[in-house]
Amino acid sequence: MQKVGLIGPGKMGRGIARNLMKAGYPLSVHKRSIREDDPVVQELGSQGAILSENLQDIYATVEVLMTCLPSSREVEEVLIRDESLLHAAETTVSVVLDFTTARPASTRHVYAELAKRNISVVDTPMTGGPEQAEEGALNLAVGGDRSVYIEMEPLLKCIAKNIVYCGPSGCGHTVKLLNNFLGMLNRCSASASCLIAERAGIGREDLLEFIRISGGYSRGFESQLSMILEDDFSPRFTSALALKDMRYLQELFKEKRLIYPIIDDLVSLLAETSAGGFSDMDMGAVYLYLKERKS
Repeated sequence: MQKVGLIGPGKMGRGIARNLMKAGYPLSVHKRSIREDDPVVQELGSQGAILSENLQDIYATVEVLMTCLPSSREVEEVLIRDESLLHAAETTVSVVLDFTTARPASTRHVYAELAKRNISVVDTPMTGGPEQAEEGALNLAVGGDRSVYIEMEPLLKCIAKNIVYCGPSGCGHTVKLLNNFLGMLNRCSASASCLIAERAGIGREDLLEFIRISGGYSRGFESQLSMILEDDFSPRFTSALALKDMRYLQELFKEKRLIYPIIDDLVSLLAETSAGGFSDMDMGAVYLYLKERKS
């Protein structure tokens, strides 16, 4: 089996790592700081992962490198900037799988740069949360060379329930951003709808019951109303990350010369929500922001 390296063993990367080791893949994991009291270090180390603070050691020992990072900035730092994979004195890496929700333009740039060292890059952004990552039941949208995707498919099937090949480099990240756009629109609209219903004297449960059987229903609506009913806005997907993703999509709209004011309004709403003290809460806290917002 190929030796695999993982950069970014966070909430999602942790589950990915566990399932790869369960499937028998030798795994090296990069952490900026390795401490014995770190639960991720304890867990992955006890399961056989090689833990390293040195990226150069990872570059020089693995064949497949996986990145699961907050944004394109971090991806570029470890793959094509100074002291990155691109400039490594020695590397055994032949394929990079990028699970980050990233800018498609950045992804294509990284793809072109690493091709100079005969390293293939496949964008593999995911949907699902930490629970799905633990279960190996993520959904992946894939972009890049089809032949490389087919080569990587057995590995990807260890961590994903559904995999859709979307086209050349950047297409996976484009589809992921569009998915997030639709989901966020639904959740923001659900928040506003709930507030209107409340001010009209309509119960939240009654609203949810009717929408569930009608054309306005969506998973986003269900998720948002459940969060509001439970009064639980703990972070599954923070407002700050939602804003980052929609800024990437806003850039894509401009790149493709499509005028669609809703994307600009959505970015503004998420920016206001984050600036209003909700950046580290789940993006569903847009409901709380709208509730407090002064006209």
